[in-house]
Amino acid sequence: MPFQRYFRQNETAFQLVQLIRFGSLLMASLGVARLSARPVDAKPWESWFLIVSTFSFFWNTGMLDALIPVHRNCDSESKAALVSAVFKWGNVFSVFTAVLVMVCCPIYELPVHVKIPFALLAFFNFSVLFGIYHYLLRNKPLEMLLFASVWFMGLVFCLLLPLVAGISLEVSFWILSGLGAACFFKIRSEVTVTAMDINQPFFREWAKNAAPLAIATLVGGLGYYLSGIFARDRLSDQEFLQYTYGAKELPLVLLVANTFSAYQSGELAKGFRLEQGNRALLFLRKKGTNLAHLFFPLCAILMLASQPLYNLVFGEKYEGAFRVFDVFLLLVIPRLTFPQVIFRAKGFSRPLLGAALVELLAVIPLILLFVNLWGYHGIAVAILLAFAIEKITLAILVMYYYGIPPSRYTSAIWLIYSGAFIAIYFLKLGWYAM
Repeated sequence: MPFQRYFRQNETAFQLVQLIRFGSLLMASLGVARLSARPVDAKPWESWFLIVSTFSFFWNTGMLDALIPVHRNCDSESKAALVSAVFKWGNVFSVFTAVLVMVCCPIYELPVHVKIPFALLAFFNFSVLFGIYHYLLRNKPLEMLLFASVWFMGLVFCLLLPLVAGISLEVSFWILSGLGAACFFKIRSEVTVTAMDINQPFFREWAKNAAPLAIATLVGGLGYYLSGIFARDRLSDQEFLQYTYGAKELPLVLLVANTFSAYQSGELAKGFRLEQGNRALLFLRKKGTNLAHLFFPLCAILMLASQPLYNLVFGEKYEGAFRVFDVFLLLVIPRLTFPQVIFRAKGFSRPLLGAALVELLAVIPLILLFVNLWGYHGIAVAILLAFAIEKITLAILVMYYYGIPPSRYTSAIWLIYSGAFIAIYFLKLGWYAM
């Protein structure tokens, strides 16, 4: 069937799954914004998204993204053992995350009786994400799409139930926990559990890559999460939600860039192993150019239309959030450069950690400086500049370690698009300042 032929490519299906993932969270956020009678009513749900991301995203990313290039270079028996080990370690970390969530729930004004199902959700979160990678590595794109659709659409349904049907938040979380348990047991039934031998070479290689990658993701994302916490604690309810609803990086760009980076690290690792590095880098640049042709014009159109779109989607009570969104659209510029793919393919993750530390050291003083100059808009500018600094640092480190200049993996088209996009932003900024 044409449908099956279209989704047969793993990379396409993987990107669609990430679109479902980010799109479902965006749908839930939009629903809360539209259905809440007052801005303060939406605050608990936005805090919920923030705490889940803060406690689990970094190590989920490190464990699972490090799995792809190592898995590509394993034999069949080692692949099964590696997948089993990652599943076990992921569940160990999930228990730790659940405990942290229970301890920190009061900070986010969640009722005490919601603690248990909320912690269960934190535990099952890894199993859901692991299931997506499990089907990716087994070359089952249709199963991956179905599995992700059931979970993330169920997530949207359960999060909006308290607002639509008037049921309690506790009941909603219990329903979602049940769905998470079903996903856990399904993946558990498909994973061949083997004895965990940490002395195996493939396991040591995975751990060597996963640990720095997880820490780098934590450090790199810490500025973003700290900015959310800073906005939550320092701004009024109205200003917090203005920032939160504006700080929506275009999900399509984010998911495609992240999945492209994860998937191409495996392809590039294979190219380096077969001594076809130049060809693999050329392919990386070509694919990156295709993304630039797609996303720069799309983001330019969204920037020009952001004010009426935001008034339509979120309502006039969040007028002004579009200015934050415009700044976050500029993140497409550093997103569409991929020096990190080279380090992941080489199995050398420490430079990723170093660049993430540079970003963190930059973002905190920039937030403190710009928030005093431009309010919550300054937080968005600080995040943009810090992320750009991280990518520049990575490009310099790639040249230092491997002698690979940016022109080998990034085309001149990216530079032209970037200049034009920045010009559009300042022209619009000048228009609204008149």
